Amino acid sequence: MKRFCAAFVLGFFFVSAFAVRPLSDQAQVSLLTCSPCNEAIYTKFGHTSIRVADSENNFDIVFNYGVFSFSQPGFIPRFIKGETDYELGISDTDFFLEIYRLRGSLVEEQVLNLTPEERERLWQALMENYEPENRYYRYNFVFDNCATRPYQMIESCCSSTVYWDIDSIETTYRTLFAEKLGYNTWSNFGVDILIGSLADKPIGLGKEKFFLPSYLKQSAQNAYIGKVEKRSLVKTNKRYPTMKEQESKLPFLVSPIGVCCFILLLVALLSFYEYKRNIHLKWIDSLLFFVAGFCGIIIFYLMFFSQHPLVAYNYNILWLNPLLIFLSVVVWWKPRRLLSIMHSFNLLFIVATFVLCATKTQVFHIAFLPLMTTLFLRSLLYMLEKMVSRQV
Repeated sequence: MKRFCAAFVLGFFFVSAFAVRPLSDQAQVSLLTCSPCNEAIYTKFGHTSIRVADSENNFDIVFNYGVFSFSQPGFIPRFIKGETDYELGISDTDFFLEIYRLRGSLVEEQVLNLTPEERERLWQALMENYEPENRYYRYNFVFDNCATRPYQMIESCCSSTVYWDIDSIETTYRTLFAEKLGYNTWSNFGVDILIGSLADKPIGLGKEKFFLPSYLKQSAQNAYIGKVEKRSLVKTNKRYPTMKEQESKLPFLVSPIGVCCFILLLVALLSFYEYKRNIHLKWIDSLLFFVAGFCGIIIFYLMFFSQHPLVAYNYNILWLNPLLIFLSVVVWWKPRRLLSIMHSFNLLFIVATFVLCATKTQVFHIAFLPLMTTLFLRSLLYMLEKMVSRQV
């Protein structure tokens, strides 16, 4: 961390010294795309930066729109609310490349085919963005991030329209998340809990995919400037390989699908044991409904109080109902009428979730199905026990 901070401090004084100087004819501007790595969840999506190298003026630096710090006051609460501020930072290119090499990321450089005037406009725009009053911006994962900012800067400096090579394949944000995180991983499992039906709207006919660095790089490769006198956006390419191997695939038994199926099997066996012994293990219901209700509280908060995109209209709140927290406590008492009402509503909400899943109103992670079945089984078991006790 100290080396990281030192690099940005040095970068600040370095750029300040050259801010008033125009770029030389030897200057080059590049798009740097860093491949995903497994260091943290946010590194699994990759990263994009802009490199400005000028041998005549003796500097080679990287402009990075992805700078943030967990030590910022209130970072976690602000991040949950979608009110996180990122900033534009600068660093020495060699340091930047070394950091990503150690992380295990392949860095691919696309040298842009810009005219001297376009390079100068981009340089001045980046320097203006780096002014203290301009460098901070409200981060938005899919609409305003480290990849969307660079391409917008490039477009703004070009003398003619940039025609990106956009594929016509429709997809969804949820599919793109699963593509980068891996479908049967805990990170994707968590994301699928938190995002709602808006993540299942078709995208792909515009620049919506550019929030992912790999799609921006792919589109830039065959992009061109101008409609009449076409000029390729990318002049040359270079790769900076990594020496670090990526982690192996998560074993199925400890993956979300494997663990959730095990939970269903275990609860089913315990429920059968209860039936045979004519007992009711209340701790099972209390634990299951408490965890489900706690997840529901998080979903409720994100839906109604967070500025994050894609978290609204999240139908996971039906089977992860916040009121299940109350049910987890009530099971220890004997208010039969109240328990019957709450279990009945739980059954109704889970059935409604299955209907929404079947109609594809929202796409649910396949690992949710055994968990929904588990909660359904516990409520159904209570209602059956009540019916039997009445007959007796």
